[in-house]
Amino acid sequence: VWIYVLSFAGRGLDILENLPHVGAVIRSSELERIRRLIGFLQDTLEERKTVLGNARMLDLVEYNSANPDKPLPLICVFIDNFAELRDSSFENELSELEKLIEGGRTYGISFMMTALQSNSVPFKIMNLIEQRLTLFMPDRSEYSAVIGRMPSLEVESIPGRGLTSTNPSLLFQIALPEDGSKKNDLSRYFEKTAQNLKEAWQNKNGTSPVRIDILPLWVNLSDLLKTT
Repeated sequence: VWIYVLSFAGRGLDILENLPHVGAVIRSSELERIRRLIGFLQDTLEERKTVLGNARMLDLVEYNSANPDKPLPLICVFIDNFAELRDSSFENELSELEKLIEGGRTYGISFMMTALQSNSVPFKIMNLIEQRLTLFMPDRSEYSAVIGRMPSLEVESIPGRGLTSTNPSLLFQIALPEDGSKKNDLSRYFEKTAQNLKEAWQNKNGTSPVRIDILPLWVNLSDLLKTT
């Protein structure tokens, strides 16, 4: 799996960039990187359409089952705080992401997103999301906008408690992998976990994701000539 994060709610997810299967953590101020990520996803989608078409495969799952020695990675794009994409400065990017959300699933390009309010996500995109989760809401009528119906279950006001959009709806509980009472302890836990995973992945000669890095301010001519 290759993971790309659009982190639009501060720098809390920056630490994920150390994980071996994360190709980028991009903030809302980095428009050029957002555009390069979208371009990479579009190119990958077109390549996979050709590969699966030539192989006469219906989707990535079928293709990888038939090619266990050379599977194509699942690409997951995580958008934290989707409301930022509703800003007029992201109008073109939002339109392109909508096309990717609609056409990418079959070819192994999936999206996860968070939002503080149900109306933060455009109606068309909301309808493309098959699995939805909602945490506790003070106003019960708000649940229907996310899960599609009024819940029959009572959701307690407990951090991490919420409902799924399955039919029937199910209660779920989200928990931190480590005691989160102290932010530094949680950060150290993630740093250690990321380092352990990176070492294990390198020992297995695992394939690293395509990076969407910050472009350098200066490039040596000799280095540039090596890439041409």
